[in-house]
Amino acid sequence: MQSGVPLEARIAALRQHGSFAIAYSATIQPDLEHFGDERGFIAYRRLAGVAHALGEPIAAPDRREELISRFIAEKGDICWWQISQPLAKVLAGRGFLVNQLGVESRVQLSDYTFAGPTKRNFRRALAISRERGDTIFEASLGSIDPCDLAEVSDSWRRTRTVRNHEMGFLVRPVVLADEPGVRKFVAFDRDRRLAGFAFFDPVFQGGLPVGYLCSARRTKETAHPLLGHALTAFAIESFRAEGKAALFLGLSPANFTGRDEFGHSWQVKQTLHFCYQSRWFNRHLYSLKGLSKYKAAFGGIEEPVYFAYNRRPGVAHLLSLAKACNIVGSGGDQAAPTAT
Repeated sequence: MQSGVPLEARIAALRQHGSFAIAYSATIQPDLEHFGDERGFIAYRRLAGVAHALGEPIAAPDRREELISRFIAEKGDICWWQISQPLAKVLAGRGFLVNQLGVESRVQLSDYTFAGPTKRNFRRALAISRERGDTIFEASLGSIDPCDLAEVSDSWRRTRTVRNHEMGFLVRPVVLADEPGVRKFVAFDRDRRLAGFAFFDPVFQGGLPVGYLCSARRTKETAHPLLGHALTAFAIESFRAEGKAALFLGLSPANFTGRDEFGHSWQVKQTLHFCYQSRWFNRHLYSLKGLSKYKAAFGGIEEPVYFAYNRRPGVAHLLSLAKACNIVGSGGDQAAPTAT
């Protein structure tokens, strides 16, 4: 069984309309299906009878309403994740219940600097890398031993709460190979051993990449603790020199800033708040606080993102999200077909 929209058509739509942070992931991520045609599509995953849609529709603005209507009519039970305020308003008007999921962060590159106390770790990271003789550059992964890439990835995963498998859905699984449009930066130590890497997915506007999302950043346990900061800082300098508009840092789940104008379910909000504050959750399941702290250090712009659902209860959808992301064991329907 193939995805409903051919890969070539999805990529063409992505280049014209993929202007949000996870557009690339929604287009090519394995285990997603795609509803629509060559004019545009919605990415989703089926789990336990629910269609879990990911991000915005990738289509021209004048096609989105019709695409959303057809998707709702065909799929029935729907939960829509990591969506903007405008899409949340559209879905609320169609009877969906809406809660804030967290915030998305980005930095504007044109006037970005590493000055100031909140960014001292980036300055220290670059200084330490120079002192240690590290070399950071953009590379084709075809020129690097696959075993070395896997060793870095496995070493990094051993330090994570989710360590035995790759996450998915809201987080694109890492691909240790070259991918069209994805920028890949690597770090070698003074002995020419691979010590870390950082990957950046393109964000498009009008057929051109105008920014990048940091989709993966991994370092070996033996590398210095701030090497990941050095890799990101090097990429920021590269993108800024090219005139790119923004670096997208992605989602910080359960990090609430400002007023939630929808605020449908108090139970959903309290559940997310509990997970964010829980030491056990942050240590054993997913480090929500650590992720938010890291992204806040960039001093960027934070904007609320939402999830919407048309069947109660909302808290049950949070558990489904954990399964879809492979944070806890998955279940429900068979996995959707791959997108490649």
